[in-house]
Amino acid sequence: MSLLCGSVLVPDLFRGRPWIKDSPMNMYEDWAATHPLERIVKDIDTAANWLVEEIAAAGVNMKVGLVGFSLGGGVIFEVLARDDGRRFMTAACFYPMNFNSTIATKIHVPLLVVCGDNDDKCSPDMVESISTQMRNVKTLLYSGRGHGFAHRPKSLEEDGDAENAFLAMKSWLHEKLVAV
Repeated sequence: MSLLCGSVLVPDLFRGRPWIKDSPMNMYEDWAATHPLERIVKDIDTAANWLVEEIAAAGVNMKVGLVGFSLGGGVIFEVLARDDGRRFMTAACFYPMNFNSTIATKIHVPLLVVCGDNDDKCSPDMVESISTQMRNVKTLLYSGRGHGFAHRPKSLEEDGDAENAFLAMKSWLHEKLVAV
């Protein structure tokens, strides 16, 4: 009989200054400038290294998964491209934005990408580009859904799609992390 346990680590990548959903979009660039990519990647690396070391100290050799939304979803591409499969076994990103899609070829772990076909920050063309560059990517494109639909549904129908997206993520992580 084997015992399976898991750990979840959720670092505050925005250091107490998250984007407030009703903020005017003309303020977004100024907000984003206070959260440079290199600093966010370093924070993720620091948190992931700590988690992997804690797991190893318990006598377990295990890689971890990574989940991100919006700007955090975009940062996942950079983190995975630099990681080269050392710490992360898989990742799921919801409506990634502000990312360099050309580095997708450097990602060597399975990736789930969730977004809507009405997303003004993560277009279906961008998602298709990712799909053609990667071997092990699954994309879920929700019809009629815009940016942030899964964590800010605006209708009962969107709420249903949000629930479906989160269940798909849970299933993905279970398949790639637990059922191995």
